[in-house]
Amino acid sequence: SDVCSSDLEQDGDQVTISARSAVLIYLPASTPVTIERVGSDARLTGISESLEIQSVGGDLGLRRVGNTEIQWVGGNLTARKVDGDLVVSQVGGDAVIEKVEGEVRCTSIGSDLFLQSVQGAIDVSAGGDASLEIVPQAERGSRVVTGGDLSCFLPEGASANVRVNVGGEMILVEPGEFEEADDGVVFRLGDGEGDVDLTAGADLWLRVGQSETRYADDWVAEMK
Repeated sequence: SDVCSSDLEQDGDQVTISARSAVLIYLPASTPVTIERVGSDARLTGISESLEIQSVGGDLGLRRVGNTEIQWVGGNLTARKVDGDLVVSQVGGDAVIEKVEGEVRCTSIGSDLFLQSVQGAIDVSAGGDASLEIVPQAERGSRVVTGGDLSCFLPEGASANVRVNVGGEMILVEPGEFEEADDGVVFRLGDGEGDVDLTAGADLWLRVGQSETRYADDWVAEMK
């Protein structure tokens, strides 16, 4: 670490680090990490234990981390290879989320969202557009709300009741049987074992089958 000794405090197994400028810290991968505040950007890699972040003023990048809980990110969030759940209260900009072994819950994303390869349930809300894949879960439903366009892919052979509510046009590719309800349209896929709720402020594109492979960074660049 490039932190001077006066910035380090140790109390038993707990080490507290504070700095007024940029800092590079190396820790054992099995160390639980709690971050109270970062004024600018932050990047964390290779943390296998729990990760808690209160506040990041700029962009936040995560790669190869364990269970993660984030309160606030002022800029963009990039999270790849999360071995556990990812829980986020607020992101001011875009969010790119890929390869999560657990659930993803994002209360508020200010702009656009790209999400794929999530093994657990999804509960996200984005103010802009979103492109994502959902694997329906029988034991826990998934919910997506966007202020703009929504592109959603469900895997071939998915078993779910998909409730759709859109403010613009709806484009459906192999949606299965459907019926109209008071709060939108419900599609039944397979035995309907899981629940998926999709709400788009603008247009919605729903496709059952393999999604088109796209690079997340290119997708976000297109939306700007």
